[in-house]
Amino acid sequence: MSLFGAAPVDSSNREIQGMRPETVGAVAYFSLSAEAANNLRSRANTPQRMEIALPGGGSVTCTFRSEVRPGGLLLLTGTPVGGGPGERCNLVVDNGKVTGEVDIASGRYRIQPVGSGATHAVIEVKTEAFPNEAEPKIAPEERRGDAREPGAPTER
Repeated sequence: MSLFGAAPVDSSNREIQGMRPETVGAVAYFSLSAEAANNLRSRANTPQRMEIALPGGGSVTCTFRSEVRPGGLLLLTGTPVGGGPGERCNLVVDNGKVTGEVDIASGRYRIQPVGSGATHAVIEVKTEAFPNEAEPKIAPEERRGDAREPGAPTER
């Protein structure tokens, strides 16, 4: 089953909410497929395998486990078919809206609803735009050599 319909939706004049512009790569807009919308709404027939369209015309097929959470949320956690270590597909369905992430060898993608209809954006996340978390940041006073020992009294 495919999460989205076959044809991309017009994407003119749409802004990606909740992301810094430098982290947004290619974006594609799709409507949920009728089959996916019905299956996700019923929660009983949640698919175990689902194809997710990506920007640029590609797609990934993921195998999911489903779990209904309090408040009616449906969690779909899984991995791409034939994927490697660390690759994942995670979706949350709330009132017919799908939010999630796909992390595969070719890149990281975010899925989010757009507006009040069935339109969703699939956004390539430019991970290289994020700061390197492996290097600790040094406070300005430590760079100057003004750092005090922990517990040392401060001047008043």
